[in-house]
Amino acid sequence: MLRLVTLLAAICLGQASIAQENRGTLEEAVAMVVDALSLFEESGPDALFAAISNENSDRFGDRDLFPIVWDVNGVMLVHGRNSPAMGANRYDTTDVNGFHHSCALIEVAMGEGTGWVPYRFADPLTGQDADMVTYVLALNEELLPGVGIYTDQ
Repeated sequence: MLRLVTLLAAICLGQASIAQENRGTLEEAVAMVVDALSLFEESGPDALFAAISNENSDRFGDRDLFPIVWDVNGVMLVHGRNSPAMGANRYDTTDVNGFHHSCALIEVAMGEGTGWVPYRFADPLTGQDADMVTYVLALNEELLPGVGIYTDQ
């Protein structure tokens, strides 16, 4: 019996370790947004949008981390993993609990300049709704990049 419990514990710990390796961290999310800011300042919005929308690039796509850029009206200008979503106005989008997360992201970026917004969203690795937080930053008065991480891990 002890051998079976030990084996099951090892399997569970191994799966948790694999799950963690597939997940970005808070620090990595912030670093990706700062990298987006740097590229924007160096090369402008067209270069930033091209780099983010290149789904074969490791610079703006790492495990479950990828940036999204909204404008102040809630239009998703570029999405690092979902090109068909680009151009859609997400201002009134709610999470599964009815929270207007897109609106909150805009309010945080335009009010404080940067910050975190928690909400629930479908996790692409599990297909289940999960808690996440997105770090968002105002590049200027119009462009707001953000990178989220899932915290249900």
